[in-house]
Parts: sequence; C-alpha cells; structure tokens
Amino acid sequence: MMAIQIYSKTNCSQCITAKQWLGKHYPQRQTDELFLEKDFDREALFATFPQAKSYPQFAIDGQPIGNFSDLQAHLIFEPSNF
Repeated sequence: MMAIQIYSKTNCSQCITAKQWLGKHYPQRQTDELFLEKDFDREALFATFPQAKSYPQFAIDGQPIGNFSDLQAHLIFEPSNF
C-alpha cells in the first residue's frame, strides 16, 4: 500500500485540515507527517517542491505531488478508487 508523506509545519491550520480529510476519506493509507525544521528545512522543501507556495505539500512513496488540491486530484484518479 502506498504511503503519503505530508510536509507540514507547526500550527498550520491547512495542514490540520488536510490530515483530517485524509483520515476521513483514506483511513487505510499510511501517512507520515514531516515537520519543517525537524525533518526538513526550506532548502530541502524547495528542492523537492520547486513550485511550493504554501503548506502542506505532499508526496506519495517519495514522489512529489504538490499541494492539497494536487493531492486530492491525484487520489481521485487512482485505479484503486474505482
């Protein structure tokens, strides 16, 4: 099963909303939350997500997806959802 990595930061309301949405709609998925300045720094974030303008950013099995809207669009079209 694929794992979702959440690139997050402390006290981020969008990050909390995204995690709640994932828990509600994809409870079977493993999610790993990575925190700014603990698990990655800004340089590493922009190296992985050059277009990032906000938090959270997402990857699936290490493959960058993008922001929350990008993640939702990606998950909707996964074959396992049909």
